[in-house]
Amino acid sequence: MADKEYKFIEEQIRDQRSKQIKKYAKKAGITAIFGIFFGIVAAVTMCITTKIVSTPQKDEKKGLSLIVATEKPELKGQQENNGDNGTGNAEDSNDNLNKPKNPDDDILDSVEEFNQMNNALIKYCKSYESTIVKIEGTNQGVDYFNNEIESQMSFYGLILQKENNKLYVLTRYDDIDETEKYHIYIKDGIHIEALPVALDELTGLAVMTADLTGLDKKILDGLEIAKFGNSNMIDVGDLVVAIGKPMGYINSIGYGIVSNEPENIYITDRKIRLFSTDMSNVENGYGVVMNTKGEVIGFITHKYSSNTSLSHFMGISELKVIIEQLMNSVNRGGMGIIPKDIDSNYFPGKEIENGVYVSDLYADSAAMDAEIVIGDIITSIDGVPVKSVVDYMNILAEYSADSEIEVGVFRDYASKNRVGTVKVKLSTVK
Repeated sequence: MADKEYKFIEEQIRDQRSKQIKKYAKKAGITAIFGIFFGIVAAVTMCITTKIVSTPQKDEKKGLSLIVATEKPELKGQQENNGDNGTGNAEDSNDNLNKPKNPDDDILDSVEEFNQMNNALIKYCKSYESTIVKIEGTNQGVDYFNNEIESQMSFYGLILQKENNKLYVLTRYDDIDETEKYHIYIKDGIHIEALPVALDELTGLAVMTADLTGLDKKILDGLEIAKFGNSNMIDVGDLVVAIGKPMGYINSIGYGIVSNEPENIYITDRKIRLFSTDMSNVENGYGVVMNTKGEVIGFITHKYSSNTSLSHFMGISELKVIIEQLMNSVNRGGMGIIPKDIDSNYFPGKEIENGVYVSDLYADSAAMDAEIVIGDIITSIDGVPVKSVVDYMNILAEYSADSEIEVGVFRDYASKNRVGTVKVKLSTVK
């Protein structure tokens, strides 16, 4: 009985081992089959990929090579100089093409371009030095010990006109002292005596004149008259150059750009437009501002601006009439008001179509004597319509002091419009 039981157990063990062997054999066979399949697929894929990558007729690789070559035009010159005509050593050529570009080359090119531009600007500025003359003032006096002393100061002048053996020069009001003697220095140490003609304190401009009799024709031909432009055409970003004394020294130069829109400055009987630049503001620096066409478009000023870090200049368009009056020694007449332009939205519904606003007036002025008050609108002068402050300035420029004019006035008082004319006897403008 016992033997039979053991035989039963033995038989059972033999059967279980056989099943496990068959199971593992089956799994191994399946794994081998899949391994062979995926191996074949991988081999085929590698063959196809290798063929594609190694194909030399693809445009992408040629395009990259051509771009590098066009970025290196100097290589063509090198080949021609070597007499290879593009058929030189292929290995050397590939080495040059694959050589990385030196970033310092671009920097050097940029520096060279800047130097060329800078030299051109300097040459341009110096070419207009013939329109600038040095004026020297000499003042006689005594010191603390009663010894006679002589003091001198130098400033610039802009040549305005040569006519009837007279030279007219525009300079700065603050440099003129009636107690001094003045000489204009031309060339080669030649100097001629100069006299102040007329001054304008509000704009800071003055005109001097000198006698040219006896000077050599060659010297006279070397004195060039300044050309005036239109400051109304100035745009933000325009390049401007300054000559005269912009850096505080005679014949110094400066250049920069117009940095913002002009500011309207209303002063007695006139208006100026004040431009700012990115040039440094030098306390004792003054001069003429020019555009790239060689035209005078303004004069450096230190008045009327609270920003002392930037250089400012007055536009020439509003100053032309004043300069002409100074040249002609006109005893200029004015009303003594601070005029301002009026927005066009003011006029609809009113009995007037144009005019300038009286924002202020001075005591004992011609306007006050004619009973013009703050808030009045000046509509006309002797029947000529006044549409802007520039119109007002240009019309008044035709009259000298003590002239009597008829001024059209509109007064909006307590919603009762009053239109009429008043007689104004112009006073002297200082």
